Amino acid sequence: MGWGQKEKEYQRQYRIRHAEHIRQAKQRYYQKHRRHLRALNVEYYKKYPEKWYEAGIKHREKLRYDVLSFYSNGQLCCKHCGNKDYRVLVVDHINNDAAKDRRKFRSSGTHLYIWLRKRKFPKGFQVLCHNCNFLKQLVRHISFRTRIRARNYAKLIVKK
Repeated sequence: MGWGQKEKEYQRQYRIRHAEHIRQAKQRYYQKHRRHLRALNVEYYKKYPEKWYEAGIKHREKLRYDVLSFYSNGQLCCKHCGNKDYRVLVVDHINNDAAKDRRKFRSSGTHLYIWLRKRKFPKGFQVLCHNCNFLKQLVRHISFRTRIRARNYAKLIVKK
């Protein structure tokens, strides 16, 4: 192993051992130079909009992949039917409380994935394909409508 290789290995090990310290130093630097760094970002965006757009797409796809792979235990398949088509997989709220979470952030999709990652992937979510997710909602809706009809029917019987 040559000198260059030893130096690279030493630097890699140093970054691993001091990862938290390096992260904090980067945060302090960003806070101190925030305006300048944002101005550079705007300048780069204006100069290379297509690169910026492509980087955003890659970032969102990686985020989606990370979330789906975590909640499907690395299998990337629907929990109900086993569909492995990545394009149709979505994150589903197990307890059907999506409306409550949508109030916390603007919408679903990328905002949900960011929210999940920031909170270190909380429990209460699963991966389903769009078909199984739709069927789950449909069954829940039909069940709700049936209970309302039964309740209304019971009220009619009591009135007679």
